[in-house]
Amino acid sequence: MGISEQALAKILRQPGYSAVVETAPTSKTVAPGSTLEQKFLSYWQALNGPALEREVRFNPTRKFRFDFAHVATATAIEIEGFGHAKRNRYTADLEKYNSAALLGWTLIRLTSPMINAVELQRIINHIKERTG
Repeated sequence: MGISEQALAKILRQPGYSAVVETAPTSKTVAPGSTLEQKFLSYWQALNGPALEREVRFNPTRKFRFDFAHVATATAIEIEGFGHAKRNRYTADLEKYNSAALLGWTLIRLTSPMINAVELQRIINHIKERTG
């Protein structure tokens, strides 16, 4: 009898628990995500991007989560699909992005055409500049 990925993710989000960062591009075991997130991860891996965490809660008073984050440099990456254009979703996203900015996060928003080697290399360079 094993533990489900959802149960493991829930445990790892509790204070005092964390996932072990390995050479994989993400440090948490989570579902593969949307097609755009999979596209992003394929490029990120091919470019040897640094380890990222997925579904990161960054504001203890809200349930906001980033799609991907490099926590050490407070760099968040959001993959924007068509669902974000809906009025109620758009307003919620703006609340989330404003909260992140006020807490000192650099937020990178990517649409499908922006998920390419040139754009992702710019993000990788940004992270590397901040890690030394």
